[in-house]
Amino acid sequence: FGILNAKVGFRKTFSHFGLDLYAGANNLTGQQYYYMVFLNQLPDAYLAAPNEANFFGGVNLKYIF
Repeated sequence: FGILNAKVGFRKTFSHFGLDLYAGANNLTGQQYYYMVFLNQLPDAYLAAPNEANFFGGVNLKYIF
């Protein structure tokens, strides 16, 4: 199987401030995959990852001395 993740961002510095904006997505292909498998536990004990794309974004503002 294949999983496609993407992230884009923008960085800018204004005198003593730094700005970082970003947005992205995980599992753009909508592929179902196993996120984590627990061995030697109950039969068929696993955590299935979401089979839909999930999106995220953020802002980082910092002061530069």
